[in-house]
Amino acid sequence: MRTDSSDADGKVVETKACDHVTLADVEAQLPQFRGLISQVPSMFSALKHQGQPLYKLARAGKTVEVKARQVTIHKLELMSFENSQVRMDITCTKGTYIRSIVEDLGLALDCGAHVAQLRRLQAGPFVADQMVTLEDLQAIIDEATKDQVVEEGQWPDISPAFETLDKLLMPADTAVLTLNAVQLAAHQIEALQQGKVVDHATDFAELDVVRAYGSTATDANAFIGLVEVQAEGRLKAKRLMST
Repeated sequence: MRTDSSDADGKVVETKACDHVTLADVEAQLPQFRGLISQVPSMFSALKHQGQPLYKLARAGKTVEVKARQVTIHKLELMSFENSQVRMDITCTKGTYIRSIVEDLGLALDCGAHVAQLRRLQAGPFVADQMVTLEDLQAIIDEATKDQVVEEGQWPDISPAFETLDKLLMPADTAVLTLNAVQLAAHQIEALQQGKVVDHATDFAELDVVRAYGSTATDANAFIGLVEVQAEGRLKAKRLMST
């Protein structure tokens, strides 16, 4: 079954019998979706056309030409095939649309397909076992405020939960640890915060974005933010942390 959004929330646009599809059929089609592939993103994606997200145009009944883009599928493993439902484990580059892979697989099998469930297991350095659900967060707050008497129309004082919640936070530089790093002196940090370009001996290439660290009033090796390498090793603020 195909839907206009290629997922279970979309409107059904085509229904075909899939009893003829076998495990061998599915496995035979998967190699074309591995490695460097070209795919056309769904009209229900967040990509923009003339400033408008495609999904807004799609919901308004409009269709525009969406150019194909190249992405890399590092791993595509068939986990199971049962009752016409396929479970796959995919590792891919950013910008990949899993819905497009599923849509194209359904077309290749001549039965149609859509995404019934999608779970992200990793995004960059962040993996599934680090995830915290909204229910988990609410449980922490409920436990910390269970003995409070709250009048109608008032909110409970959740400050007793702060210590537990803080332990769930990850350092601000976690998402950029793959970038190179520089250590800055206090006067360089101050200059960057004032929008100035500072001199700093570095072997990094011009326009490289690197992590910046330095001593602050509360941390001897604080993450200052991201800086961009300019000509002759000078550094310019790219995105600084609030201090």
